[in-house]
Amino acid sequence: MRRFRDDRGVGWREEGERFISCAVEEFERGGREGRDEVIRDAAEKAWLAVVKAVEALLLAKGFSEDEVETYRQKRLALDRLAQADPEVRRLGLRDRFAAREYNLHIRAFYDGEYVVEALREEMGKAERLIEDILSLIGRGGKMTF
Repeated sequence: MRRFRDDRGVGWREEGERFISCAVEEFERGGREGRDEVIRDAAEKAWLAVVKAVEALLLAKGFSEDEVETYRQKRLALDRLAQADPEVRRLGLRDRFAAREYNLHIRAFYDGEYVVEALREEMGKAERLIEDILSLIGRGGKMTF
């Protein structure tokens, strides 16, 4: 079963943009209402947007869906891609992916460990990471939008 589609259907880009947009809205609402669970869910949505973008990059760079199903597989594929692609290495995608995983997914979502303003920064970093991935896919990936 395909999770991502190319020019024949709705792609990861729309899904990722939806996740990050919902994450930002939810984060702001959680802050206004002082609701921890909403803020934590927002962090997880931002993390999922990053995951979708990274998976799309890996698929565009020639990895199969079977090679990038788990977070572990994505990390290892990014390791290999960073060794083979100087632009991926220059942009620090491996480190940035790992940082978002730790700060958004593990600390904020699972552990409930965050400072609101620091988490706001993390969400901005997630958005910038997605933008950088979009630029990489746009200049030479196999997928079209």
